[in-house]
Amino acid sequence: MRTLDEKSGPLRDIVIDESGCSHVADRVDGLVRHYCPADGDLVASSKVTNPIGLALDPEANLLYVGSYSCTERPSSTCAVHSRIMVFKLHFGSSPKKFEIEKISEAVAPSMVHPAGLLFHNETLFVLEQTTRSLVSFTARRDGNLTYHGALLKDLPDVPEQMLISFDDC
Repeated sequence: MRTLDEKSGPLRDIVIDESGCSHVADRVDGLVRHYCPADGDLVASSKVTNPIGLALDPEANLLYVGSYSCTERPSSTCAVHSRIMVFKLHFGSSPKKFEIEKISEAVAPSMVHPAGLLFHNETLFVLEQTTRSLVSFTARRDGNLTYHGALLKDLPDVPEQMLISFDDC
């Protein structure tokens, strides 16, 4: 297994939870790696095909992972399958007691390449690169996701990440 100091890239995303653990999406190795504390030891890894986006629900200790896979067809083309996986984070009395379990996954009809993920107010927002759109899911505390559709379509560029800024609007 590689460490962050070794070349395994591209590392596609990183999030740091409230316990100070970092979760790193490594697309090439097909892993989400979990380090506790954030600059500390590798305590776990989760096998995920092509993880490319991460988001956290800090209150429910849920980690959302956007991923895609490609199944070869006889015509030498690729059938792409994408999904959002939901993992429950369990924190023990020490960083070495960290555990993670996959509890659900969801798909959306038009989602091919779910790059940027953001959780806010029980909604998971996903930037979909292929269709250049922003889609949303209701994110329940039990880890189940319900797809709602595109909030924005035909974005002017291929989206990667997003940030929500709160103001008085």
